[in-house]
Amino acid sequence: MIPADAPLEELASTLAKLPADAHSEGNFSVQWAFSQGKFQYTPVFSDTAELIRDLLGDIADLGYRSFTVQISSSAEQEDSTAGRENSTAGQEKPGDHQLPRVRYQVQCSRRTLYASGDLDSVLRQLMENREEKLSPRYDVSQYTLHLRCSVLCTEIEYSAREDGVPVDLDELKKKIQDGDMYRTMIQLFKDKTPQRIIEWKKAFQKGDVQEAHRIIHSLKGSAMNISALRLSQLARRLEIALKIHHTDDAEKLLDLVEKELQRVMDYLERNTP
Repeated sequence: MIPADAPLEELASTLAKLPADAHSEGNFSVQWAFSQGKFQYTPVFSDTAELIRDLLGDIADLGYRSFTVQISSSAEQEDSTAGRENSTAGQEKPGDHQLPRVRYQVQCSRRTLYASGDLDSVLRQLMENREEKLSPRYDVSQYTLHLRCSVLCTEIEYSAREDGVPVDLDELKKKIQDGDMYRTMIQLFKDKTPQRIIEWKKAFQKGDVQEAHRIIHSLKGSAMNISALRLSQLARRLEIALKIHHTDDAEKLLDLVEKELQRVMDYLERNTP
């Protein structure tokens, strides 16, 4: 199971260990390679790993049997436009240019099915179905397909883990040395944050994305104020998804936020006055 909030390096490493999985009959092979740079990105969308693997499965259905996947950050690899490039490119959404991207370069070979006349139209349909989240581009020749996917990410300081301490109380005590203020801040978080989740759901159900964005932005700040780093990071991802109008993924991301919030609340109950 790939953690939905895994940063790029962890995501790529986990993908590399997974067996090939496709819809297609017969065997095919996948080789994964990824940059070990110092960046720590995590995809904005919670289903990125599944989207990539499903796309490879659909391509395998077209008769390709060998895949080489190179994963890197946008800072490490320029987007190549050499050769004949096909695209169903849509309009850039607000905020896209402010976010880092991760490039998935996929070399597919050993094609055994489909006449070349059919292949291009089938590939175009596959790419159109993934345009919103993967921004796929491809070059195709008689036996080889070169695919480029570009996934929006957010840069994070990924020092807090799901199996670790959800709130760094030692760091909070360093920031707030006044004991009364420390206790007041913790109590305010415990009193107000669950209500923010309820308000977020009401705003989202009404289609008020702007209000939902405002609420999760506030929750993100509150989490950072008490040194609940992972909760703040997850809220940041949801904030970005709303900002670029990917509301279809917002409920999945909220589920991650709620689970982490419960960990934070339980921890505060056990470890604070």
